[in-house]
Amino acid sequence: MATIATTDQKARLLDLTTGILEMARDGNRDYEEVIEVFQVIKEKPNFATILGRNSKAVAPKPVPPLLEPVGTVTIPALADRFNAREKFVLNYGQKAKPGVRIAYLGDNFEEWFLPMVEQPTAEAVVSYSRLTRSELDRPILASLGNRPDLAIFLRQIYWLLCEQSNGEPGTLLNDGWGNIFYAPGLTRAVGVRWHSEFGGWRVFAGSVAGRFRWYVGDRVFSRNPA
Repeated sequence: MATIATTDQKARLLDLTTGILEMARDGNRDYEEVIEVFQVIKEKPNFATILGRNSKAVAPKPVPPLLEPVGTVTIPALADRFNAREKFVLNYGQKAKPGVRIAYLGDNFEEWFLPMVEQPTAEAVVSYSRLTRSELDRPILASLGNRPDLAIFLRQIYWLLCEQSNGEPGTLLNDGWGNIFYAPGLTRAVGVRWHSEFGGWRVFAGSVAGRFRWYVGDRVFSRNPA
């Protein structure tokens, strides 16, 4: 609640007002801007907050981190050569064979990744986090530190799929939300979602320079430093 002004405060206010008007008259202050400020003071009880001068104003809520840590998983050392075309094959429906059920392979994934043959990989600790807001790949990578060694190898993604080959609960989200991985080089993202209607995993890929936004609740995977 405003307090009653003292005689000294009234005198100071009058002096300030007179001085401001004289400055505006002499061209040292813009008349329209002065009028606008005075109008705010006259009409708005919370003028101090509006003018950004109220030390008691409530500070804006801090923006939460983009990534909320959830857990880690250790992927064992994987020996032998890994031929992506032999592993990532459609396998779903009534004719599905034992193994990873895959219901969809995106065009980009087929073009960019199926020709790959990977060499053995060492044991790796992989962290996974929840995306707290919808975002593009580049800000996500920035939140991860843009470390080249955060990338996940294709065979490591496949190992995770093998652990939940039929969409069982586990490290990967199996409720339709996305699981996000960044391939070596950090120029391409690989997405994995469980497709309950077809009973299989959807595997797709895109450029990190694209405009596709991942959704709140999606899970981001990154390899920890060795």
